[in-house]
This record gives sequence, C-alpha cells and structure tokens, in this order.
Amino acid sequence: MLHIITKGRFWDEDNNALNPKDGDEKFGIFKQKVLQTKYSKSLMKYILGCLSVKEYERFTRKDLIDHFGRVRAVYEGTYDPPPVEEPLDGPYEPSDPRIPKGLTQEEGLFYEGLIQIVEDRETQFKKDGIDRKPHVVTITDLAKDYDDLMAMMCLKEFDRMGIIQIEGFVANLMPAERRALFGRGALDSLGRQDLPIGIGSIGDAQRHLNNYMHEFDNTEDFIAPESTSLPKGQELLKKIFTERTTNDKKLTVLTISSLMDIAEFSQEHTELLKNGIANVVLQGGYRMINHKLVPDSAAANNRFDLEGAATFHNFMQDYDIPSTAWTKVAANATPIYSSLFEFLHDTGHPLGRYLRSVQTSQELNFYARCCSDHPFAPHMTQDWAVKTKSTWFAAGHEPDEEYPMGEDMLPYFTKVIGYDALAVVGASGGDVLQKFGIVKPLKKRLDAEHPLHHIVGIPKTDGVDDEDGLPEEENLDGRMMGVAISALMKGSILSVQQKLS
Repeated sequence: MLHIITKGRFWDEDNNALNPKDGDEKFGIFKQKVLQTKYSKSLMKYILGCLSVKEYERFTRKDLIDHFGRVRAVYEGTYDPPPVEEPLDGPYEPSDPRIPKGLTQEEGLFYEGLIQIVEDRETQFKKDGIDRKPHVVTITDLAKDYDDLMAMMCLKEFDRMGIIQIEGFVANLMPAERRALFGRGALDSLGRQDLPIGIGSIGDAQRHLNNYMHEFDNTEDFIAPESTSLPKGQELLKKIFTERTTNDKKLTVLTISSLMDIAEFSQEHTELLKNGIANVVLQGGYRMINHKLVPDSAAANNRFDLEGAATFHNFMQDYDIPSTAWTKVAANATPIYSSLFEFLHDTGHPLGRYLRSVQTSQELNFYARCCSDHPFAPHMTQDWAVKTKSTWFAAGHEPDEEYPMGEDMLPYFTKVIGYDALAVVGASGGDVLQKFGIVKPLKKRLDAEHPLHHIVGIPKTDGVDDEDGLPEEENLDGRMMGVAISALMKGSILSVQQKLS
C-alpha cells in the first residue's frame, strides 16, 4: 500500500520498513503536503503503523482486522458504537468526611479506594494481628527539583489517610542543612510539626555550593528560620531504627536522592539496618543484569555517589533485602499536567505558589540546557526534551518542523514529570498498587523478572554485535498513576485548608 501511494518512494529495502528520507526530501513534509491532502490521517496511521522499523511497535493482524471491521460497519450503516462512559472530570461531592472538597470525580474515587484499603487492612488485622501499614523513612534532596516536594506532599496525604505511617525524613545533598530547613517549613505548613526531619550528608562530593543556591528562590513564605534546631541525619536514622522497629514491624526505606546516607548507615549500623528494614523503594536508573539489580551510573541519584550506590546495593544483595526501583521510563509514561500546579497555586497555599513558580523556571532552565552543547546527560538533547516533556507533537506539529527556543516553548510545557512521586505511590503497599492496577506484569521484558528485586519502567537495551537490543517496557498504568498523584497533591493542601482530620 505504501508503494502505491508513494509510487515506490521512502522505502528501506534492508529493514523492509518505512524510510524517513528519500534523497534530500523528508517523509514528514511529503506526508503533510502530498498524502494528507488526499488520504485521511486515520488511513495513514494504520498504513504507516505497520511499517515501523521497530517490529514491536507495528500494528498486529488483530489491530487491522478490528479497525477495518469498524470502517466497513460504518460504511454499511451497521456500526453500533460502544456506550460512552460517563466522564470523571466533573466535580466530586465527598462521600466521607476525610475526603476533601475540590477534587474531580476520578480523584474522589481514588480516595474512596484508599478508605476501602484501610478498612480491609483493619479487617485482616483483627484476624491475624499483622500490621500491613508501611512505616516509611525517606531520604530526599528537597528543592533540587520540584518532584521532591511533590513526594513529600503525597507522603503526608497517604499518612493522613492511614495508608502509611511516616517515621521521618533525612534531607541530603549540599547544602543539606538548607534542604532540611526547606522540608521543616514545608511540613509545618502542612500541619505536620510532629514529623522529624534531619540534616543529611553532602550527597555529592563534587557539588559546588554556590552553583545551586538558586534552588531556594521563592521559598521565603514557608522555609524554616536558620535558627531552627534540627537533628543530624545519621542520628535520626539510628533513633528511628532503634525505637520504631519491632519483630512484627519493619521499616520501608524510600530513597529518592543520593545513596550516600543510607550507604553510610548500612556500614556503621549493619545489624540494626539489616534487622529493621522490610524493603527498599528507589527512584533512579536501574537494570537487571545476571539476576542482580544494577544501578545505572549515569542516573543522577546513583551518579551523586557511585561508591555509596555500590555499597548499598551490595548490602541489599548480601542480605536479600526486597526492593522496587521506579525509573524514568515509568515517570515519562505517567501523564501529570501543569494544570495541577495551576490548581495548587490558586489555592493560595505557599507550597502551591512555590511549585508553580519553580516549575516554570525549571522547565525553561532545563530546556535551555538540553538545547546547549553540555546537556545534563548525553541522551537529554533538545529532541528528547520536546518528545518527553512537552506537548509539541500533540498540538499537531510534524516531526520535521523546527523546534521553538526559549520562552516560545512555554505553551507546550504542559507535562510535569514527577519522578519521586511515583516512588511514593510505590511505597504505599502492594495492596494499593493492586487495588488500582498500577503495576502491570512484564510481557516484553521477562529478562527483568526477579523474585526479590523489581523494576517498574524497564529501559531499553542496545544491541550487542549482530543482536538486536531489547525494547523498553512501561509495565504500569500511567494514567492511573497520574490520577493518584494529582489526587494526593490536591488533597495534601485542601485537607489542611479545610481542617480535615
């Protein structure tokens, strides 16, 4: 069919697939100027979708039969469209006094699901006396990116709803003391003066302090005074693992920053950590190689302290500590929109105003770096940024159109990447993930299966010699994850303003 409509042009004989160029002409321009003036976009979609170089992205036989069956039924007048589901983006009327007002119906239903989980856990507890509520210790680099505050807000709301119990935070990465003051003020503004936060390590020995003070812009409305007394991170970890751990209740360690602190703790207090840890939830780059969870040295949280990352991963392997890693593949597959930050800004809460301002400035700064000769990582190019962090193509632009620069790209920065917030949802308990169908079983990447160590968002692998690489696999319901994060962030602020218990 492609040969018919293109008269034999744009064909890759070697790969038996579509070729994006024919001489000096790009297929995107040819499609726009020639094909779409004569054929429908739908027809083009199904023809071209069969010709991708990546075989796993091609339409299957069933896809085509189902599509053309619908087309024929429409032509013959026999098509019976499926019932349209009631939209869930309208306002939600709370069914329980714990659920805040101001949510969408879909977000409200998420809260109803959380309440059902708490009730189910209580029922099971009466039968077997097992506490199924995760008790969470979090190590974070607050203010480095907006997703760390997103994570803290989601944790706070999970705690309020009785899904988890927060045991404390450690803020690391230079300047760690200021990050801890940031967290102290944020928790206080959310009504959680009772939650401890400690001052962690420098996180990255190569980091220069003065280069990052801009990260604390627009925090004046909530950051704690410099005179505030805060514990040292290692002392707080020791206190938590000594006082909170019992034979029946161990702790979940949530690591969403440099692994320097937890690595040091694993060396200085090996027995205490080994006996008190239930599982680890990580955010960052990971692969499963020869049945071992291997940290990606190019990913930020590991790169901050490669020695610490190796030390802690050896600890997990040596003592069979279960873990789940949430990668950028999963984060990029989760739709969260800047309209969420606009909503939070409009609440008037200082954290909402901060998030909206920092999101705008960070998006511009990040994009400028991606467009430069020295991006954060080799793959983080302008092309990557446009595809993963913007709605440029969803707005109808063709692949061969020139990308905007600077503030001209702002209208298309409608996507928010909440890396750390995904890990928080992952730390809420297996019953939560199962209730909402958030984690999916592996289908394409069975090589990543492991009884103890799990990865959500499997990165692709490059081919070796003549072998083809393996595709990435999201293995999660990104839309449902986006609903969960949106609901928790809204609820975190609304519950405070509405004085909900």
